[in-house]
Amino acid sequence: MARPKKSSLDEETNLRLLRAGENAFGKSGYHATRLEDVAQSVGVRRQSILYHFGSKAGFYESVLQRAFEELNAEVGGALISGESYRERLVATSRALLQFTEERPGVTGILIREVMDPSEPGSKLFKALVLPTLDMLEGILRADAGEHLTENFPIRSALLAIFASNMLHAVGGEIGRMLWGPGGPQVEDLVEVLFLGD
Repeated sequence: MARPKKSSLDEETNLRLLRAGENAFGKSGYHATRLEDVAQSVGVRRQSILYHFGSKAGFYESVLQRAFEELNAEVGGALISGESYRERLVATSRALLQFTEERPGVTGILIREVMDPSEPGSKLFKALVLPTLDMLEGILRADAGEHLTENFPIRSALLAIFASNMLHAVGGEIGRMLWGPGGPQVEDLVEVLFLGD
C-alpha cells in the first residue's frame, strides 16, 4: 500500500517537529536527544518523525538545514537593509542578537557543533555557516574604508562578538550573572571594534 500524500496539516506538523527538534538538540545534543521525547512534545508519535524524515540522522539534518537557512536569511536581509557601512553593520548585529535570543535551540546547536566533534552536523555547518561568515567578513573588509586598519582581524572580532552573544543566549541565569543586567552589549562592541567610536 502506498503512503498517502502529505497534506497541509502534515506541513504544519513538519514545522512543529523541526522547531521541537531544534530545541531538543540545542539543549541535549544529538546523541542524548530521544525522538520519543521530541514527538511527545508536539503531540505525535515517534513514527511521525520517521515518516517525515526517515531516521534520527535525517531529522537532525533537516533541523540544521532549516535553522541555518533561516539564520543566513536574517544575516543576508540585514546586510542589504542599510545604505551605509554603519547602517548595515548595526542592522546585522541587531538581527543576530534577536535571532539568538528568540531561537536558543539554534544557538545551542551551533555551540555544540563547534565544541563537540561527535555531533554529526559538521558537514552542514561547513556548507551553510562558513560561507555566511566568509561573506560577512568580505563585505565588512570591502566597505570598512577608514574605519579599520588593513590588518584588522575582522573574522576574530566577529566571532568574539557572536560567541559572546550566543553564550549569553543559552547561559540562562549564569549568563545573566556573567554579563550583568545589560547583556552582551553587542551594539556597543560593534561600535568600538568596527566603527572606531
